[in-house]
Amino acid sequence: MRSTFVGILAFAAVGVFAIATPADAQSVGVKGGLVISKLQTEPDNAGVLDFRQDWSAGVFVIPGGRSKATVQLEALYSRRGTSVDADVFGFGVGDIRLTYIDVSALLRLRAGAGDKGLYVIAGPTLGIKNDAELVVFGLSPSIDAVFKDTETGITVGAGLESGRYILEGRYFHGLTNIVKGVDVVGLGAKSRTFTAMVGVRF
Repeated sequence: MRSTFVGILAFAAVGVFAIATPADAQSVGVKGGLVISKLQTEPDNAGVLDFRQDWSAGVFVIPGGRSKATVQLEALYSRRGTSVDADVFGFGVGDIRLTYIDVSALLRLRAGAGDKGLYVIAGPTLGIKNDAELVVFGLSPSIDAVFKDTETGITVGAGLESGRYILEGRYFHGLTNIVKGVDVVGLGAKSRTFTAMVGVRF
């Protein structure tokens, strides 16, 4: 409940920033797309954990609009995790599905004039856990108690914008261990996430 409340506050904060910034000095929009993710464990899981596909969507604000250098503020609902390929009697066990509200403050550098241009982004992301489930045989029991409430990492990416529309690819590299009770150097699990997104400005 607490993490859900914090996630709602994160979305609200981005919305308030959008309202508070003059319309002619900002870009506000929504975006969403495909997530391909896995958990990188230490020590290595020997191929038991693999990539899984899901989705992400949310809102973004870019103060400065189409400035050459600015920031990109985001609050994204993101479903990631990993597949569990243990090959039990010929069947994979299932997926670990982790749902986060990802709040990012990214440096944004743009090349190009007018409505069309290329850009790169990089900066910190805080993931606020909303849910954790083991998806197996059509069921999804909660394993929320296994994972920590937050995850921090670095997001890097690049995109193309044309008029009101954007196409963006990004990579999230988790820096902190997300498993509760395992905070020893050399042990733990961290997210590795690739996302392809499309978006539109208002």
